[in-house]
Amino acid sequence: MTEGANPLSFIYHIHPKIVTLKIPIELALEFELELYPSLSCSMQVLRLLLLAFLLTACFSCNESQEASTDTPPKISVADHPNVLILYTDDQRYNTIHALNNPDIHTPNLDRLVNMGVAFTRAHTMGGMHGALCVPSRAMLMTGHSLFDLRSNGDYIPQEHVMMPPHLAAAGYKTFGTGKWHNGKKSYARAFQEGDNIYFGGMHFPKDGGHEAPWLHHFDETGKYPKAEGFSGEKFSSEMFADATIDFLGRQKEQDQPFCAYVSFSSPHDPRTPPAEFAAMYPPDSIPLPPNFLPEHPFDNGELKVRDEQLLPRPLTEKAVKEELAAYYGMISEVDAQIGRILDALEENGQLQNTLIVFAGDNGLAVGSHGLLGKQSLYEHSVRVPLILAGPGIPQGEQRDALVYLTDIFPTVCEISKTELPKGLYGKSLLPIMQDPKAETRSTIYYAYRFLMRGLRTVDDWKLLAYHHKGTLRHQLFNLNDDPFETNNLAGNPRFADQLTRLQDLMSETSISHKDPVDLDSPTWGKGPMEMPTEVEHLAVGKKVTLKQPFSAKYPGIGPNGLIDGVLCISNFREDCWHAYEGEDLEAVIDLGQSTRISSISSSYYREIGSWIFFPLQVEYALSSDGKNFSVVGRVKNEAPTDEDTKGRKDMTLTMKAQQARYVRVRAKSQGTCPDWHSGAGGKAWLFVDEIVVK
Repeated sequence: MTEGANPLSFIYHIHPKIVTLKIPIELALEFELELYPSLSCSMQVLRLLLLAFLLTACFSCNESQEASTDTPPKISVADHPNVLILYTDDQRYNTIHALNNPDIHTPNLDRLVNMGVAFTRAHTMGGMHGALCVPSRAMLMTGHSLFDLRSNGDYIPQEHVMMPPHLAAAGYKTFGTGKWHNGKKSYARAFQEGDNIYFGGMHFPKDGGHEAPWLHHFDETGKYPKAEGFSGEKFSSEMFADATIDFLGRQKEQDQPFCAYVSFSSPHDPRTPPAEFAAMYPPDSIPLPPNFLPEHPFDNGELKVRDEQLLPRPLTEKAVKEELAAYYGMISEVDAQIGRILDALEENGQLQNTLIVFAGDNGLAVGSHGLLGKQSLYEHSVRVPLILAGPGIPQGEQRDALVYLTDIFPTVCEISKTELPKGLYGKSLLPIMQDPKAETRSTIYYAYRFLMRGLRTVDDWKLLAYHHKGTLRHQLFNLNDDPFETNNLAGNPRFADQLTRLQDLMSETSISHKDPVDLDSPTWGKGPMEMPTEVEHLAVGKKVTLKQPFSAKYPGIGPNGLIDGVLCISNFREDCWHAYEGEDLEAVIDLGQSTRISSISSSYYREIGSWIFFPLQVEYALSSDGKNFSVVGRVKNEAPTDEDTKGRKDMTLTMKAQQARYVRVRAKSQGTCPDWHSGAGGKAWLFVDEIVVK
């Protein structure tokens, strides 16, 4: 390099990574020039180059193993067993024939039960938004607790070591197929190979449903643009099983162990089992769950979430039986695909040296307690199946230890003889598999949004707490006598001491888990209850016309709710919010006569975890005849990011006063969730409240 050349450019060519240290490098250059003015430019560049490499080394020391560029060691499957993780979507704990459900047909999951150890009290920890599969999968991948996740698991940050790349750094070949709900960037870091990959929460019928799912081949760039996807030619579970079987075939002659993650999107709705599996379950033959109710006994704060809109209320026995029949059909179909994978392992000679982990990401109500979805803390929603089979694991045994899905990562590390990453919340299950009397957890803690908290003890007492609209209530269940949670003992004086014991335990556990909710506060630390605000303006009580009606799921109180003079609170489940799913808003207000107008505002809500985004742009226009409109201004929003907080926003246009009778508001929806979002490609929601004209 000649004197006068750009030292930063020189360093960039020598070590491109240093470009990430722009500010420290620039500061260092100023520092050197100030203390060593007599040095030539070449010498200063050399000193800067040395400093840059030292800084790079320091930064590299702090990087996770998954970001390491070091060549992984060569290891043998003879010493390090293969790892196969089979993960289903919305499958609750009591949906396996061999585990006390005679009404369902699951011969291959029964086979796994006989091959290994089934954990009968396995749980997910809950979540902070309605898409509970997101945090569940993030906790599986990272071994972290719910409260350690970033953005509820919608994406997994670089500093959270994930299981597949951690095993890859130890010498494993990694492969992924099926559903991924934690961001494309995270997926790009997670696997070395993959195929038939689905990014999103569910197979919307408009995108082909389970019958023709929209999938991606593995993309080494990690970008996965939607336009480069393809429509699967088989049922979703079969597509994922096919990709897995192909991978296993390529690995059968290899000495390198593998980690394969097979993430099924079934039995999540739409529940449309293929005909042969649907025929197994005539609805009339399906018994109702013992805790069936037409409606939930009180407002838990989540009765209007999408899952609860799948059937009209009150629920009927006929409708629930039909839903259960479809649910069981979906489970039997995915069971058949699991059987194909197990058969391939056996035919390839890989079965004996493969650790197999089967689990469901969360449960589902399907009529229990008057609910349909998973957005509660009852057993049917937080308790999941978990089976482990493979080298060194007892066969045909069960364990009733209290365990989490977060325990899978450290268990895999111990069995695969891989170093355990630091800071994991989960605990290895190998000791309890080897010794049923080994010490385990004494409690399990659950959380759902800022509405519900739960605690289960090792002696099978369970406390649920709810805080909604300023009301605090409790449910206390003795699961020993009441496994379906039908007899609430919280108000029974005989159990006052038991209630106090569990309340104290729940509070202690909440603090130890760094739960943001303050259970010792009557308000749970939420602050004063937010109330709707009245606002006077020119459009109150006038006539409003919509180009297209609101979504039937969130119609609010109808079009007139946009000009009722009430600003809604920051909770989209309130009736004062009105919504469109993937569509734009166009509303025209007739003020009745020509009126002097100097400002127009409209209110919107954002909660990205619930797929609700601010509009990209709001356009305001005025007219004297209701036909010919002149645009008077547009208000734009910045593109959404994964760090956006939830809340409401007034998009206001202030202008020079003009006369007009009609006001038109057009709000451009996000349309679909962006690529970085866990629901990438799914319809984004647009929630609107008051249009204020002054």
